[in-house]
Amino acid sequence: MKTGSLRYVLVCLGCLLAAQVVAMVAWPMRPAATHKEFFASDENLGEVFVEMEPGEFAGTLMLGGLRGLVTDLLWLRATGAKENGRFYESVALFNLISKVQPRYEQVWEFMAHDMAYNIAVEVGPEERWGWFLVGMDAINRGSLRNPRSVRLLRFHAWMFHHKGELFMERVEGHDWTGLINPLLRRHADAVAPVAHGQAQVSEHGELSTRLSAELEEGETRLGEPFLVQRDGTVVARAQVVAVDGTTLVLETDEPLPESSGDLRVVASLSNFQLSGMLYRAALSLGAKQDLRVASYVRRLVALGIEKDGNRLRNRSYHLAALERYITSLEDWQAALAWVQDPANNQGEMGLRTTVSSYERNEGQLRRRAGQLGRKLAPDPILGAALADALMEREFETARYLLTIGEWKTSVAAVGGVRWYDE
Repeated sequence: MKTGSLRYVLVCLGCLLAAQVVAMVAWPMRPAATHKEFFASDENLGEVFVEMEPGEFAGTLMLGGLRGLVTDLLWLRATGAKENGRFYESVALFNLISKVQPRYEQVWEFMAHDMAYNIAVEVGPEERWGWFLVGMDAINRGSLRNPRSVRLLRFHAWMFHHKGELFMERVEGHDWTGLINPLLRRHADAVAPVAHGQAQVSEHGELSTRLSAELEEGETRLGEPFLVQRDGTVVARAQVVAVDGTTLVLETDEPLPESSGDLRVVASLSNFQLSGMLYRAALSLGAKQDLRVASYVRRLVALGIEKDGNRLRNRSYHLAALERYITSLEDWQAALAWVQDPANNQGEMGLRTTVSSYERNEGQLRRRAGQLGRKLAPDPILGAALADALMEREFETARYLLTIGEWKTSVAAVGGVRWYDE
């Protein structure tokens, strides 16, 4: 960098530092009215700045017309640091940019993408998960600071859907409650937060341990997987064997070590489940603001559920996969009905793309689910009835049939299952 450019960078950084110091001094003395800003006529969307940090206060209110210049120079310095392999310096500079321009959506999106995608490729395999988490934290902070932004919620969901597939097992073993629950609570009418709660041992066995848990938030159902934590560390995996309101009974797949410490259970979710939750939150946010949300968001919800079913199928949880497929089929019907409604203003392109995707995916999925149902059914008559219900798109009937008799949980390896279209 030339001496003149470096001088300008140092001057701008000095201005930012001075503003930061002034902001920290003035922060406790500012009027209470500016502490929190609410959306006019819609408090359900949350607060614009919740406990705004002094750095953001400085960047947004005190730099004035210098903000654009400071952002440009910091951006050049940050990208230069990244290109020269100084990744931690690059992250620090991008964080400064986010404080100067916290309401600029593209800053958060670029920063998250750069860390989770670009830097993650440059580092060793053992470091990539860490950079994915840092990128997720960035897009999450951006969404919290911009509670009207459908764009950031969509990108957050896409990162789980796309990049999260590379870390599928690690995503399932991670506690996401601290990251995305603050976002999901804003849209509790559309999607429940990640389920978690305190637990205690109710029965020690030679091969497993039974736990009783009371959910603090979120919801779950029979058979869903959970992580068991002791003092913040995952010590076992468990499955829900009984549900009574917010009270759960879980059973681990191995004995739980007997030691001191509080037990906590957290829902173990796949990247596709997390993506779907955030996409639904984005749809809810768009509806609250009467915004046009792209039709592909609804398609990705249905596709993500199908992919989650494939994940379960590949692990031989075939009955659970079948239930996911039925849910995906229901979402495909909802997506088609939504895009065909002129009131949703998707235009000719949105309608044509959604109908094409629906015709390409929905029919194949119905046939695949019907074939799987025949293999899992207690008897051929029940299997044929389920397959017919799916082909006729009678999904409530299909779900009812799954409650009759003892359905197999998986298909025997002998003979296999033909997954292609017949």
